[in-house]
Amino acid sequence: MSRNTLATRRVVAGLLGVALAVAATLATAPAPATAAPATPVFGSSIDGYAAYDGQEICDPTAKPGLVGFRDLLNSTYGSHTSGIVRDCGSGGTSEHKEGRALDYHFNYYDTAQRADATDVLNWLLATDSHGNKHAMARRLGVMYMIWNNKIWKSYDPSDGWQAYSGSNPHTDHIHFSFSWAGADKRTSWWSGGQVPPEPEDVPVSGDWDNDGVDTVGVFRPSNSTWYLRNTNSGAATSVFKFGHGPSGDIPVVGDWDNDGSDTVGVFRPSNSTFYLTNGTTTDASFIFGHGASGDQPVAGDWDNDGFDTVGVFRPSNSTWYLTNGTTTTDASFIFGHGASGDQPVAGDWDNDGFDTVGVFRPSNSTWYLTNGTTTTDASFIFGHGASGDVPVVGDWDEDGVDTIGARRPSNNTVYLRNTNSGGPVDIQFIYGI
Repeated sequence: MSRNTLATRRVVAGLLGVALAVAATLATAPAPATAAPATPVFGSSIDGYAAYDGQEICDPTAKPGLVGFRDLLNSTYGSHTSGIVRDCGSGGTSEHKEGRALDYHFNYYDTAQRADATDVLNWLLATDSHGNKHAMARRLGVMYMIWNNKIWKSYDPSDGWQAYSGSNPHTDHIHFSFSWAGADKRTSWWSGGQVPPEPEDVPVSGDWDNDGVDTVGVFRPSNSTWYLRNTNSGAATSVFKFGHGPSGDIPVVGDWDNDGSDTVGVFRPSNSTFYLTNGTTTDASFIFGHGASGDQPVAGDWDNDGFDTVGVFRPSNSTWYLTNGTTTTDASFIFGHGASGDQPVAGDWDNDGFDTVGVFRPSNSTWYLTNGTTTTDASFIFGHGASGDVPVVGDWDEDGVDTIGARRPSNNTVYLRNTNSGGPVDIQFIYGI
């Protein structure tokens, strides 16, 4: 055999050995992670870290931010098994019961799936080109994540991944819990880079301590918290959480049990349901459907029995639907009053024990109050306030007559009148943010 032939065979054998070695390496090495999700170009402005806000209510409907995030993962990594909602009677506290948690299934023990899981987590926690740490997690509103016996908390970001000792090791899925802002798509990921402003405080009024005088408080949608005072000065007397404002809950106030003290509730437009409580806890005493999407809630004692019940003003047809119960969807009174764009109010304008309705019309800063529940005619028409004011009504001086007021978001100032007429304010103070 010639030396050239021997040399050629050695080269071929060597190349074959290299090829086999490469093939073996490709068969055993982890598959490279798929490219991270497509990311828009953002400016330097970014959302803050999500504070911890654990599950408090039962509303197992998938929120849009979680649906959008799941779809983003599916479009990047292929369709995976996932779950957003959980029955409220299953297990303990879980944001799944509010539709703002996602279990996205990656198998830690599958090399390719583990690589994809690592990819998405690295993408969420990477520092962006502006130096913002954990940028995509903040822009999406991630509150915490659990994977392979470890947890990352947005409310404790400096500690990074920490040991997780829960009963489920989360080796077959990543758990993502979102803030309400993230769940509702009120973050910069969804807004095109602009950090959306927090919703403004909403004024409420009631007799919180059964002293005969109504005072003003606020419902803060950004954290679903009520700040109530027994006087129109000083700090809040009572602070508690009820409802989930960022999802669009609208506050209502009334004496639901005829004990002389007003308590709170919310109307949830997403399911046209009222949630009313007789105390200051997160548990609802009454849950029932009434109204439709787009309706605006009111509360009052429509039949002078001492119990406040609810109703809605429907802007689409300028019609009121008032009910005398807290367990029914049937309206006891249906009548027209007001116009589209009006803001509804209710109160006892003539001290006869019956609450009736009215509207504040921002377009001309005028109030139209009626003493009946069957007529479109206004008993009082007068100007007071300014465009942008949010109306509030109560008995500010314990004379048995509810009168008007407003909170002006531009300066966080409350302006109250002791008569239902135009003129200078009788009480003025700053409250809320």
